Amino acid sequence: MTINVKNISVLMVLLSNIALTIASSPSSTNTARPSFVCKVADKNNNIVFNHTIPNFLANDSICDCCDCSDEFYKKSENYCDDLLNEYNSILVDDYLKKNLLQGKTKLFDILFDDNDEIKETIKKLNERKSLLEEEPYKFTDLDLVNEIKDLINEYLDKIVSSNKGLHDSENFFNLKNFFEKDLPIIFTNDKTEKNEKLIKKHQKLVNAKALINKYNVIKLLISIKENESALEFNHYDKLLALDPIIEKYADLYYNSDTITYKLKNILQAAPANDAIIKKLELTKQIKELEEELAELLKLHRKDQIEAKIHAYFQSTEQEDLVSQFGKYEYILTRDRRLYQKPISQENDNIYLIGELDSLKFDNSEESNNDKKTKFIKDIIWKQVQNTETNHLHKAIPSADSEIFGKIMDLNNGLELNLFRGDKCWMGPRRSAKIRMHCSVNMFDVVEVVEVKKCSYLIDVGSVFGCI
Repeated sequence: MTINVKNISVLMVLLSNIALTIASSPSSTNTARPSFVCKVADKNNNIVFNHTIPNFLANDSICDCCDCSDEFYKKSENYCDDLLNEYNSILVDDYLKKNLLQGKTKLFDILFDDNDEIKETIKKLNERKSLLEEEPYKFTDLDLVNEIKDLINEYLDKIVSSNKGLHDSENFFNLKNFFEKDLPIIFTNDKTEKNEKLIKKHQKLVNAKALINKYNVIKLLISIKENESALEFNHYDKLLALDPIIEKYADLYYNSDTITYKLKNILQAAPANDAIIKKLELTKQIKELEEELAELLKLHRKDQIEAKIHAYFQSTEQEDLVSQFGKYEYILTRDRRLYQKPISQENDNIYLIGELDSLKFDNSEESNNDKKTKFIKDIIWKQVQNTETNHLHKAIPSADSEIFGKIMDLNNGLELNLFRGDKCWMGPRRSAKIRMHCSVNMFDVVEVVEVKKCSYLIDVGSVFGCI
């Protein structure tokens, strides 16, 4: 029997196609679309995460897996290290929590002006906490000085208002002025004009002893008036605590030799320890207020947020939004027109991409996986910038990827449709679709693709893309 080699070749091709068809066809027990699993491993060959690509992308001469495992005949490319670095920086280092959740909070601050009192309190507490972190001894000393200042003034008021102190009331008013005006409190980092004047005034004092003598005068007068008026000043322990503080700051400002190096360290260490306790207390207060604010923000329903975003983009009172990408600057003006302006000074042409015609939110349940997929693609895949990954925007990983379970779906699917732009050369009028992705930025263009002549798809990182 003669065997025709050509017939065998044809038969092998037919059998191969039949086998591929069987492998690709969904069975009665598994209706999932066929896919190829890319496994991303670290240097010790431990699998960090998996993701899938459609089967038709395997063996197409382009590496879609970072180790090129989807290409049987091509193994030269490998960008797994770059991919893992981005993966770790985004997921392990809490990128989402620190950046994208801030975007959601920032959006609420823009859209909702209620709860301002809580926000202002949080702001002030954070300012106090910053001072604690930068210069803890100043913070603690300032608290003590202000407390004693109030106690002394309260005591002086009692003496003046009592019958036994009336004959000397003018002197006590002068004493209060002497105490308040000539002892400027300059221990904060406040850079206001008033504070700078106080610093200059403080520096003009003749010497450090004058500052200490002032408190000695006050202590002496209080002691005398206690005997005369029978009104006791019950805070001598705190008053005496001012002595080292005054001498410490005098030494800091005038380079005095009155305090030894060892004593200076002791003086600064004690309030610093107090500052640690105060910092913990402030941190607890801030956390409680932030949790309270978060609960209040949850009360804003999704439809309320979308209505507010609609109103924001319909208003002409808002500021222009500007971003640079590539060779161009993109400007979304307050009248909601998008312009493209070359950064190069050699080209001063400005093009109108389009005017805002409509905006919509993608609220369909079917699109959740797609939104999550695009989100992953933007923050991980596109961050790996090299020649091997230029094609990745064409191959979106499957929503079943294991890493998606670690990503919060924060995008609201906001799209802005812009039409009636400037006419292209030998083409139609320009138009664009802007897709907003949740970000802490107001308007950050991350990709511009011309999907067809003079029609653009623009991806933007923005707080307005947050849910």
